[in-house]
Amino acid sequence: MMSPVPKAELAAVSFLTGKYRGTGSSSDPTGATLKTTGSSSAVIEFDRWLNIHSVFDMGPHSKLEGRMLLTYNSTKKQYEGTWFDNMSDTALAARGYIEGKHLVLFSDEFEMMPGQKTHFKIVYTKESTRSYKFSMKMKAGDQWLSMMAMDYRR
Repeated sequence: MMSPVPKAELAAVSFLTGKYRGTGSSSDPTGATLKTTGSSSAVIEFDRWLNIHSVFDMGPHSKLEGRMLLTYNSTKKQYEGTWFDNMSDTALAARGYIEGKHLVLFSDEFEMMPGQKTHFKIVYTKESTRSYKFSMKMKAGDQWLSMMAMDYRR
């Protein structure tokens, strides 16, 4: 038997649907801060999945393009998503919850390079009906280091 369609839970993240342009910053592997621009386009598919396509332009030599497929698992009472992009041959699995106006996701352990494993914290924050913020942090020891911070507007 199929689990019920998570209508209320998908409505809570529907602020991400539509087309957006973003500006912000990201960090390169050396820790240097890069001016970053981007776009985001999202739709709800099959009444169950939020499909977010994102492009990040981090300067003349680096463009990250990826897709997040996100749903709500009614049995586990949590959001679950998978991120795929052009810079990795491994998908990133994450799960999380709504906290106020924030969608907060924590990744499973992820191997960035051989022998270098970490976790990510991804937060989407609703600012208004026409804007949201995105942040991604990487776990380093007992701290979360900012990897990307973006402001999106329609």
